[in-house]
Amino acid sequence: MFEEFSDGLCPHCLLSEKDNPMRINRRDNWECPECHLCAVSPKPLFIVRKKKGMGNFRETVTLATEKVAGFQLCIEGPNGYLEDDYTPVKSEDELRDFLSKVS
Repeated sequence: MFEEFSDGLCPHCLLSEKDNPMRINRRDNWECPECHLCAVSPKPLFIVRKKKGMGNFRETVTLATEKVAGFQLCIEGPNGYLEDDYTPVKSEDELRDFLSKVS
């Protein structure tokens, strides 16, 4: 199911109708414990990263569902989100296309 806004659930898993809250990893990224998709959440954005995580989570469990509410779903651009290079996701096809290239 596609939504233009995030409440901290993994966008990739949501497309398969799975509700997986993302967790904070040791690199301060949100990461899905199942598919390892990563995201960052500078308010009011939830930016899906181009690189997957490795499952190195912090010992203290912090869930994105507790910190992210109604943030605009975006995808990271070629220059990275720190360079303000991101694009709001407008369709499920756009999200699926981006996710097919995430490594």
